[in-house]
Amino acid sequence: MLYIISESRDKVTDIVIEWLISKNSCFSRFNNDIQAASLSCNLSNTIDSITIDNKLVDKIWHRRGKSNLIPRNIISDPAINFYLRKEADSIIKSGELLLKKQIPYIGGYIKETENYKLTQLEASKALGLDIPDTLVTNCKSDLLKFYTSHNQIIVKDIRYPVNIKSEKGELTSTGVKIVSQEMLNNLEEQFAISLFQSCIQKEYEIRLFFFDDCYFPMAIFSQSNKKTSVDFRNYDDEKPNRCVPVQIPNDVIEKIKEFNKIYDIATRFAPCIPERSALKVVQTKKTLKSIWRFFLLNYLFVTAEGF
Repeated sequence: MLYIISESRDKVTDIVIEWLISKNSCFSRFNNDIQAASLSCNLSNTIDSITIDNKLVDKIWHRRGKSNLIPRNIISDPAINFYLRKEADSIIKSGELLLKKQIPYIGGYIKETENYKLTQLEASKALGLDIPDTLVTNCKSDLLKFYTSHNQIIVKDIRYPVNIKSEKGELTSTGVKIVSQEMLNNLEEQFAISLFQSCIQKEYEIRLFFFDDCYFPMAIFSQSNKKTSVDFRNYDDEKPNRCVPVQIPNDVIEKIKEFNKIYDIATRFAPCIPERSALKVVQTKKTLKSIWRFFLLNYLFVTAEGF
């Protein structure tokens, strides 16, 4: 049985499950944002087994987030709840490492928490891939220097998209944005640590999806639409970007393969931007969007049929 770890509102998981149902596949979906999993780990000199939700699973697709082992109604005290979650976090990571030795396990919480953009950019540069000029700072004077030394700069999430829920309301990310003079004027001399990059002028951008040793690059013509020109993920449902398969140089593929070995990555997206016959690598993303439905249904599971 395939055990899927995801979130209740994740559309990609919905798409994959449609495909699984069409193949009469046996699976179980766990949504970590609305339920707590039941987990038992038995270790001894003779026994080595882990059961999840009272099932002995033989394969896992860890799509998003981490398993939740703390029932919501177990305790109301925030300090105790924080302690229990730290305890559970250790078990979640240990369990993932143990399961990856025993069964096919795609994705994972540990690698997601280690998704550090700066180290990934540094590794890309060391492999001979071009990267955009990048500044991480909380100092306005340094940001002004960076701003004046480039035609345009962008600001983006450092690690996770903003998704904050509280009693006062909900705050979500608005995506990658161009930094304007007005934004700078409204900044204090010291602000929350933020990531800025040079804005690369491009004809189109490439998303390179890979699964194990199979690579599927797609060109996204996002520049003709003002809404998507900075970042195609600022989707325009009324005027979707044209997306077509594209070939990229073999030497670039080989460098990305080497990058994947360094970070032990089995399946992700590598965003690439052609610029004057070169390819700039931004960073890897553990995200799947609806425009990749074509790949999901026609490529990914052809490769993973035996998974």
